[in-house]
Amino acid sequence: MKALKSIAILTFILMFAVLMIVPAYSETDPVADVENHSFTAYQVLSATGVGDKLTGVAWGSAFADASAQAAFLGALKSNDKFEVAGANIFASCDDAEALARILDNYENDSDMAKAFAAQAFASIRDNGGSSYGTFHNGDTLGEAGYYLFKDASGDDVSVVNPVIIRMAADSKVHIQVKASVPHVEKKVLEESYNTDYTSNTITDGSVGLQYGTGYNDTADYSVGDLIPFELIGTVAANVADYDTYYYAFIDTLSGGLTYDPAKADVQIGLYDVTGSSYALVADVTDFFTVTSAAVTDGTEVTFACADILSDTFPEVTPTSAIIVRYKAELNSNAVVGSEGNSNKVTLQYSNRPEDSQSLGKTEDDEIVVFTYSIRFEKVDSYDGAGLKGARFLLQNSDGKYYVANTEGSRWTDSESEATVLVTDDNGVVTVSGLDKGQYTITEIAAPDKYKLLESSITFTLDAVILSDINADDAQQYLDTAALGSAAAAFSSDDFGVTVTVDPANAATAAALSSAEQSASTAILRISNDRLYRLPGTGGSGTVFFYIGGGLLIAAAFVVLILRARAK
Repeated sequence: MKALKSIAILTFILMFAVLMIVPAYSETDPVADVENHSFTAYQVLSATGVGDKLTGVAWGSAFADASAQAAFLGALKSNDKFEVAGANIFASCDDAEALARILDNYENDSDMAKAFAAQAFASIRDNGGSSYGTFHNGDTLGEAGYYLFKDASGDDVSVVNPVIIRMAADSKVHIQVKASVPHVEKKVLEESYNTDYTSNTITDGSVGLQYGTGYNDTADYSVGDLIPFELIGTVAANVADYDTYYYAFIDTLSGGLTYDPAKADVQIGLYDVTGSSYALVADVTDFFTVTSAAVTDGTEVTFACADILSDTFPEVTPTSAIIVRYKAELNSNAVVGSEGNSNKVTLQYSNRPEDSQSLGKTEDDEIVVFTYSIRFEKVDSYDGAGLKGARFLLQNSDGKYYVANTEGSRWTDSESEATVLVTDDNGVVTVSGLDKGQYTITEIAAPDKYKLLESSITFTLDAVILSDINADDAQQYLDTAALGSAAAAFSSDDFGVTVTVDPANAATAAALSSAEQSASTAILRISNDRLYRLPGTGGSGTVFFYIGGGLLIAAAFVVLILRARAK
């Protein structure tokens, strides 16, 4: 199972107190393991250090150009986030020293400090300010100053959460990482798979479900089935720093799945996560707009909310999760067998507190839906020759009849609507797009000169999910144990589907040996007995012989009567 790719931790953001000297931490300080993670530093202000303070403040290397300085000051003065009592706090600033005097009035991690860091990064980005360098945990900055750090990951897939700190000369950069990007998971319901995938329980007053029970990364269905999916997304840890927060699941269905708004039954819930418990906060379906569009080899379905921080949206916190539940139909274009029908989701979200138009995205999360086929081979019980013209009806475990049509297939309660399966010149008829499970095939007309089967044949299709469902390359594979000693034809990582037959039908039906099996199509061989009309020596003349004998007896009887009268 699990054609799923694991979620990558896309970015980690440096969170420090604003305007404080970074102390020399000891080796035992509780810092995250970020040895391979890098951060870009920008020197906003240069300075000399006096104890835990800065003096001699001037423009840093990020604002070395006079035009960049002017643009930055202009942006600060026009930004309404810096208005206090109707006046902009930077209105009279015209140099670096004046900025320092204003900033000295604000506390660490204040809203004003966060806004200044965001505006500094925006101005550096827009005016091409040069970086001071790229740093890792434990690196040393050789010059005192006022530095802005941001994650060095690509801005298109990260949360750009710049933080600004005061550094003394020869200070070491010690980074305590806090995950600040959303992540997304896609799951599909497998009704025969009852393991709780995440061991997380949702307390849902209206539905009452356990998140993960039956949901995993692979499932198998019949063509025509409506398949339940779940899309689970989190929010950035610094969501409170945003004024608006765009949030959208972009779900790509393969060509084997159809999204029909009339059948999708979309439900979207906001949950609060505490430990392993998911508590329903509110149904937020009406806040999301659902659209679908054809893309190469499939359909892209988007569940989008323009702002999950709006006044009307229920409160969103760093511990919030949003879960989308909907259904899509497996159609006649579904890929049968080991390749499966891959589907993926990505999450698009606001990634810059200072820029509501800037959007980031997660990596894709993928699931796979499988479907199978079975080939019925009708053969002579004596020599195994294929028999043309056998006619069958197929039923599932619910007793419904199989119906094939131009739109795919479905199941019906009415025998009169059922599709009659007829073997070809080679004695073969194949049914594709079946879920694993128990089925019954009934012969309703035997080939010419052959005996009709006296009873139906019950058989089971099966495919097994690997026990390590969390592995990156987990997939469904052939149940080698069910093939007995002949299983050597398949290795443990091969994909396949097996068929087993009810022992009561063993005389007329049998699964093939592993050497004869197909990797993605089960084969069931059904035998028929020939009806014989053996020749006799009398031929049709015996009939006349019996008639002639009857006439002689009658004649003798008449003669006896006549003689008796004559006497």
